[in-house]
Amino acid sequence: MDPHLFKELLVEGPQKSLLDAINFGKGQDCKVMLPLLEAELQRSSARLQRLKEYRNSLASPMYCLQPEILAEIFYTYAHDNDELFNLLWTRLLLVCKRWYNIAKDIQSLWSFIDVTMAQTHSYMRNSHHHSMIESDARDIKRIETQQSRAGLSPLNIKMFVSGSVSEAKLAYCRMFWEPARVKSLEIGGQRLFLDDIIRSMNAHRHPRLESLSLHRVLLPPPEPAGSRELFNIALDSMPSLRRLFIYGVSFDLTLLRGLRSLHIAYYTDVSDPLPFTLQDIAFALGRCPELEILNIALPHDSPDSQPDDIVSCPTVSMVQLRTFMVQSTLSMCTDLLYALTNIPQSATILVTTNSVASAASISPLMSYVGDHASCEGAPAIRSIAISSIALPPQFVPQIAEPDGEIPAQFGMGPPRSRLGIVAQRWPNRFEPGQFRRPFTDESEKSSYIGLESEVLASIEDEFISCVLRPWPLSKATHLDLRSAQMPDTSHIMAALLANLPAATTIIIRPEAKSTRALVTTLRAFLREHGQRAVAHVVFDVQNMKHYGNTWTGLARRLAGGEVLARQFMMGVLAYCAEAARAGVPLDTVEIINEPQLSQSRILDHVGGVDWNELYRDLRIGFVYEGILHSGRRELDGTERDSFKISD
Repeated sequence: MDPHLFKELLVEGPQKSLLDAINFGKGQDCKVMLPLLEAELQRSSARLQRLKEYRNSLASPMYCLQPEILAEIFYTYAHDNDELFNLLWTRLLLVCKRWYNIAKDIQSLWSFIDVTMAQTHSYMRNSHHHSMIESDARDIKRIETQQSRAGLSPLNIKMFVSGSVSEAKLAYCRMFWEPARVKSLEIGGQRLFLDDIIRSMNAHRHPRLESLSLHRVLLPPPEPAGSRELFNIALDSMPSLRRLFIYGVSFDLTLLRGLRSLHIAYYTDVSDPLPFTLQDIAFALGRCPELEILNIALPHDSPDSQPDDIVSCPTVSMVQLRTFMVQSTLSMCTDLLYALTNIPQSATILVTTNSVASAASISPLMSYVGDHASCEGAPAIRSIAISSIALPPQFVPQIAEPDGEIPAQFGMGPPRSRLGIVAQRWPNRFEPGQFRRPFTDESEKSSYIGLESEVLASIEDEFISCVLRPWPLSKATHLDLRSAQMPDTSHIMAALLANLPAATTIIIRPEAKSTRALVTTLRAFLREHGQRAVAHVVFDVQNMKHYGNTWTGLARRLAGGEVLARQFMMGVLAYCAEAARAGVPLDTVEIINEPQLSQSRILDHVGGVDWNELYRDLRIGFVYEGILHSGRRELDGTERDSFKISD
């Protein structure tokens, strides 16, 4: 505040009219004094508020920031915490009056409008229906307020509609926006709803629309929502479109051009061919030379492209591609990859395929991926992460009736698993509260190359070797088994370690059966070669499962998870004692992410732990939550990070 203005504020006295009324003996006259006192209270309140603001500006650097800088901070906070659409950022309005006055006028913050429809069903009671009407009324008020406060700022609209809606909100289940102002649209719903939206968009040009997402909620009937003609017209009216997300909606690939990000998930009946060929995909990508993200998921069991299409498929130069993810049949994935050329060596490539008949069938695919990772300037592979889950048994006909139509007996198919192997640029620590991301999640920045497929249990070790053999793994020091639900078999663990010659650290869940397989493998390696296979074992207790997912996706209670964790850890410590007696002790054993609840911990009452019992057979010591406990006085109590990479 200017010193002159501050001085005037301090010496400012009551209004002259109030003093005159008192001096002339009208201090008891209600009609005269009440308006004057009301005005004086408002003046005093405003004066006090200005003094508080000046006091706050001296006490808090944040208060000194210009409104433009605060607006940028508010937007960054809301964006980074994913609070733009749900309006949770509006808690900032409650901090102080200055923040309220600034935040309510930031048009960009109010421009993220979410129209989410409440579902209603015939069995709902009237009270529920009235509750929905009241909820819709609040939504309408919120949407109208956001539209008003957004001003001329470009709009970002998210709309998911399923079920019935109230008459009042029906207007916001159509194209209620001004086409010239929309920057991004994310629309989801059933077929008829998407048809109506696409039809209404056809009549308007969306010159500023940069991102469009269409998501059909329900899969049946087989024909996806929207006709080609309708959706084609919508694409033609979006000259600025750079990001396109299509889920279960048919479209014409020939109209795609100039995209930076393309996500396609196409659902169809297994007997129906795809509405486009591999050649169509290649030509479409050729019209998007600046494409950075390509994420395409096609039916795993759909008929493959015709051989003529594959042979004549043109190659496409993708010099800007950063992330490529594909889910389809093995042949489609392989042929699509070979159609892409000039991919930057730093680009992420993750492939998910249907079942493979033999490990050798993935050799062409792995050869391509291996060559990509071996290019000069490619990022070093520092960690290998394994994800696996056992699949339900298949029932196959053993003896058929003479006409071959109705099987008389069924037999159990061979055991299978869903096995994923991903090479990472760095090992992921995962702080408490974080969740592991799916294998194909493009937001996982550490992922570099990988393959996920359905594999027969009898060829798992051969499959692992076929995947890892072409990859440059001379710097892969970490093996992450936290997402592996492996059976208690050591041959898989042996295959992993045999193909990771530089491995020094294994990260594992303490209660997993793979821990028992690890101990068996380490002990066998020690007895056969007289050497240790790894130097560090890290137990991530946060990922210890109290509930496990079955192949159906349902959660089941795991009995005795903590008991198994302690038993398996004792097995690791017993191996450490054997390795120490052989003269090749492990460097460290580590526990990270212990939960707060004592019944879920491996080490309870940490203050009373005899650390000597834990580190006596280790060369360096026992690490607990980042602190090293060691018999070497110069190391005891120091911090240690087993996830740190060093050349």
